[in-house]
Amino acid sequence: MASLAQQYARWESYEAAPFADDELELDLDAISGPADEVARIRENWKQQDALLRRQPAAEASAAAGTQPAGRPPEAGQPEIVKRPLCVQDPSVAAKMRETARKWDAYDAEHALLELDNADRMAPEDAPQVVTQSEGRIDIGCVDYKIDREEHDLDRDLDASTQKLKSRTSHYFRAAHACKEEGNALLRRGDPSGAAAKYAEGTAVVEQCLTVSVLMAPSMAEKVASLAVALHSNRAQACLQLERWGEALSEAASALELDAGHEKSRYRRAVACCELADYKASIADINLLPLSNPAGKALRKRVDAACCA
Repeated sequence: MASLAQQYARWESYEAAPFADDELELDLDAISGPADEVARIRENWKQQDALLRRQPAAEASAAAGTQPAGRPPEAGQPEIVKRPLCVQDPSVAAKMRETARKWDAYDAEHALLELDNADRMAPEDAPQVVTQSEGRIDIGCVDYKIDREEHDLDRDLDASTQKLKSRTSHYFRAAHACKEEGNALLRRGDPSGAAAKYAEGTAVVEQCLTVSVLMAPSMAEKVASLAVALHSNRAQACLQLERWGEALSEAASALELDAGHEKSRYRRAVACCELADYKASIADINLLPLSNPAGKALRKRVDAACCA
């Protein structure tokens, strides 16, 4: 048994390298001990030799437990021996390859679709709903199973909607900043600079108005309100610059978005008066609240001009 223990010790310190039967560093025939143990040792060594013949030199060095060049172990730290995983059972190796192939072919989107459809009904059995908004009636199904094409379309639409929301939010903030800058210029007595800044803001907010039908109602209202303010404020700046035609156009644009906007209606009435279109001016004045003092003063002015 002492001889067998020595052979085990020699095996533990053995530095593996590819070798042929006639190049063995250890004499397998010299191993002594129980026959079954000797047979196992010989078979193990032969298997390791066959594996090392199929591995590159770097892996053979790792299997032998040698340290990679240029990276000696730090003082006081144990040397880490890395050995490659060897699957000697052909059936196990085949199962591992089959498992890897299945993972490569795994369709995560299909699995998600199956989960989504788990509690849904066939389209012909799904309940129908009717919705109505702003003179439009929509009829559709809910809780029905969807196919892969519709699933992919929904995913793409969601991604596009997120991009659209991000872009719209950017445009809205930029247009709001233009309005604030224009207001500051107008307060400082610079109607020309204010008119230019308001025009910049209206051009930007138009990008939001084009997709307002896709927005939540509250967001669509904010966009429309900002557009009205930009047009109306530019009308006021143009009035101060005595650019009556531009003032009329800007006030009209604001009223198209909000027919009840009182400031825009008054400003259009002033522009019409300055353009001597007294009939149109009176029509707007008559739609102003009776308590509006500016409207009363403008009515007297228009009446005086008509009588002159």
